[in-house]
Amino acid sequence: MHSNSILPNNFTFPFLLKSLADFKGLSEGQCIHTHVVKLGQFDDIYVQNSLLNVYASCGDMGLCMRVFDEMPHRDVVSWTVLITGYRSAERYDDALIAFEQMQYAGVVPNHVTMVNALSACADFGALEMGVWIHEFIRRSGWEFDVILGTSLIDMYGKCGRIEEGLVVFRSMKEKNVFTWNSLIKGLALARSGRRQFGGFIEWSKRGSRQMK
Repeated sequence: MHSNSILPNNFTFPFLLKSLADFKGLSEGQCIHTHVVKLGQFDDIYVQNSLLNVYASCGDMGLCMRVFDEMPHRDVVSWTVLITGYRSAERYDDALIAFEQMQYAGVVPNHVTMVNALSACADFGALEMGVWIHEFIRRSGWEFDVILGTSLIDMYGKCGRIEEGLVVFRSMKEKNVFTWNSLIKGLALARSGRRQFGGFIEWSKRGSRQMK
């Protein structure tokens, strides 16, 4: 493009930054960031979110947060990338703080936001926040699809409330191997795991066709 005197624009940069995020090209991302600023494209929210994603994917939450702080407007994608980045970096408390700040900002979360927030709750042991997310999902009328349902089961299992996880499990229309693994791990962690596991095996035999 440069050799033909064609300058990249706000449509070009997101595609380029997405590829850099996929193979974690941090230094290349910083180089593109410089060009974005020089060409006056930083004000575009799609470009901003793409920069956030590069830094979050590369694990550099310092640079990610710097871009985030410079953004005058943030949408659900902006917040979700930030939360996901903190969760991937195992900074679960920061992920949950960002999730709370998102609520205060009046930005409505989507399914991807909730899955990552639930994952942070599970690994941080934040049961109260996990229950709040579950209630939000119910109030919003969202269906417990495989990914969302499995995330809830995983959260309840790791927080020692596998009974609630069983309720979610039984309400799911579709389940995959990750769903079953999350439930079995939760049962194994439960204090009454042996008793519950025996009852679960009996119940699952009657409904084994759901695994097909």
